[in-house]
Amino acid sequence: MEGPILNKIFHSSTDEALTAHIRQVLAASPFLGEGHRKVWARLRAQGIRPSKLRVLRLMRQAGLLAPSRAQRVLGPQAHDGTIITDQPNQMGGHDATSTVTLEDGSVTVFVAVDHCTLEGVGSHAATQATRVEALEPIRHGVRRQFGAFTVASAAGLQVRHDHGSQEMSDDVQAERRFLGMTSSPAFVRAPEGNGVAERFIRILKEQVLWVRPFRTVNELCAALQAWLVTDTEPWLVERHGFPLAGPRAPRPPGSSGGSVNTPRSQAIRTIEGRSHKFDAHRCPRNDDHRATRPKGRVEYGFTSVQETVGGTVVRKSPR
Repeated sequence: MEGPILNKIFHSSTDEALTAHIRQVLAASPFLGEGHRKVWARLRAQGIRPSKLRVLRLMRQAGLLAPSRAQRVLGPQAHDGTIITDQPNQMGGHDATSTVTLEDGSVTVFVAVDHCTLEGVGSHAATQATRVEALEPIRHGVRRQFGAFTVASAAGLQVRHDHGSQEMSDDVQAERRFLGMTSSPAFVRAPEGNGVAERFIRILKEQVLWVRPFRTVNELCAALQAWLVTDTEPWLVERHGFPLAGPRAPRPPGSSGGSVNTPRSQAIRTIEGRSHKFDAHRCPRNDDHRATRPKGRVEYGFTSVQETVGGTVVRKSPR
């Protein structure tokens, strides 16, 4: 009979009396930052049985709730601009994802992508996600886009990145300053600010990482490099007006291989009467490959077909 009597008493007691009991529970607890659920449980252990919602209300009114992160601001206050550039080599994105190999276990994949062309300019995979490994796709991208890796060889390029430990390390920041790059961090807890790299990682997962298993990290690195060289340029992007519908032309001898000389970049420059600026919040959702994806059941059978330009075999594509 003691439990129901106490329950009836404290349900009918004043809020001030129950708040005093809550303060006693918090003062007697050896832990910091306990919320209303644990306070409610400790009150029940003492024979005091108010409702959980009542404890929450009183703790909120008295300012006794556990500290928590403030809700991030959404809408135009945080995202009122665009991260898509008019020309290549003006802004690049740098980000990482993870996958699993059969022998080496968990592996981190770093990528670097151009914000105008959506081309991957560098990639790297490593079992240890250190700051040294994070620099590899940036170095690959600088050699590919600018032809050299020297002081201020990438001057004027902005690098959009998140606030990970690798991105904010002194070594990575010093390397960017050495190359003449400008750091452009995204908003905290706002992955939309690095949306181009996030979108590229999704493409990478759907086209490479989730397609077949990889035995070692070296095999994965080779597959990433091969995919960047052969498959990223013919990728159709709706905001560019689908400029590349045919096979890719061969690179001229001695070309650095940068996106400045790529057919996609040239096609972007030659489109007239079309705005290249892009707002992620007004972008249609059915862009990129989903606009051409066949509906219904698809049989994934591949046949090598040689495509030629001027009598020269330039690539093999699945049919």
